Amino acid sequence: MKKNYFSFLLVLNLGLLIPSSLIGQNCTIPVISDTSAPSLICSGTSATVTASTDGTAISWYNAATNGTLLGTGSSFNTGILNQSGSIWAEAQSQGIGTPVSGGAKLNPTSTSGSIVSAGTSPWGLQFNVTQSFVLNSVDVFLSSTSPGTLVIQLKDSNLNILENISVATPPGGSGSNPVQYTVPLNFTIPVGNGYRLLAVSNPSMIRDLSANSFPYPIGSVGAVTQGTINNANTNPGVYYFFYNWNYSPITTCTSQRTEVQLVVTPSPDLPVGENTQVFTNGQTIADLSITGTNLTWYSDANGTITIPTSTVLVEGTTYYVSQSIDGCSSELKAVFVTTDLNVGESIFKNIIFYPNPTEDTVYFSNTSTINSYKIYTLTGQLLHNSSVKSDNFSVDMNNFSSGLYLIELQSETESKLVKIHKK
Repeated sequence: MKKNYFSFLLVLNLGLLIPSSLIGQNCTIPVISDTSAPSLICSGTSATVTASTDGTAISWYNAATNGTLLGTGSSFNTGILNQSGSIWAEAQSQGIGTPVSGGAKLNPTSTSGSIVSAGTSPWGLQFNVTQSFVLNSVDVFLSSTSPGTLVIQLKDSNLNILENISVATPPGGSGSNPVQYTVPLNFTIPVGNGYRLLAVSNPSMIRDLSANSFPYPIGSVGAVTQGTINNANTNPGVYYFFYNWNYSPITTCTSQRTEVQLVVTPSPDLPVGENTQVFTNGQTIADLSITGTNLTWYSDANGTITIPTSTVLVEGTTYYVSQSIDGCSSELKAVFVTTDLNVGESIFKNIIFYPNPTEDTVYFSNTSTINSYKIYTLTGQLLHNSSVKSDNFSVDMNNFSSGLYLIELQSETESKLVKIHKK
């Protein structure tokens, strides 16, 4: 059997096909040099975290070891956060090992040469990859005495073309005495199943029609599983064209994971005030009785349209307000306004509370059930929240320092705000 001189040159010059910094190297463990997260993350918002590395990729996990892969890339958006926690960055790098020959079937065992028929093109082999590798070259056995052109494609399991090359081939020999010719490829192939190495068109080359024993291992990185023509599973028992695969394993190594803390600031409580408020014509939002810090008013329930406090109140309209503390905004409180003095007074119109001022206890009495009450500072900070479900109850103020407080009474449908002076 003849062997074309090119195959010897390929061995000597294989380094030209792969970056010299990677050939024959073991994987160098990467280092994560820097991470960042926003200094302020408000509850109900997302955060973008970043990491830098001397490696080739970064993955984000929800645990220091094992855990779930959340995403990849030098930056990652967490999605909505409602509590503090951590995320971990892991860097990866790759090294390309020393080329290995003898993958798949080493030599043909028949003398049957053929070109690819245009009606059933392409012809080739299907294979699986269990460890990423660079396919440096394959050998073909030329059985035509004329030079030709070999068109090779690499396809994935969905028949997407990943690589496409055209190689000029020298004159060959005969079926019984073909010329072994090494075809340089330099295809990087990640882990996956159902890849196809295909001849789209070719000079006459040897293939084995029978006596094949699939699968043929590609060393420890994968295996050739069957023959294929016409982008189908036709002729799975035929070994088409491509022998003695020369490959370089790709090794991936990972860094230790680096923790990125996500400190979430809770949303402030709602601003304090009655849900239904009575106004007179000509009054504005500034005249409404709402207590809070850095109040912002909106005309819509989604909080997208801000309105100034000079906005004139309109009968039967619901306005929405939030407060902002330490850079974070509360949810929206709905305030319904009306000029009807009877609206919103039915539940609390007979409310009695005493003594005010008080040294220790305030007593409440009402003709309808009060579900709960909340105690606030005058700036809207929630201090206490209790469920009562009664029309008569008391509020213990012994643990509160002297000063003015707001107590918000809540029924099923309404709320009432009263001011209490603690001596």
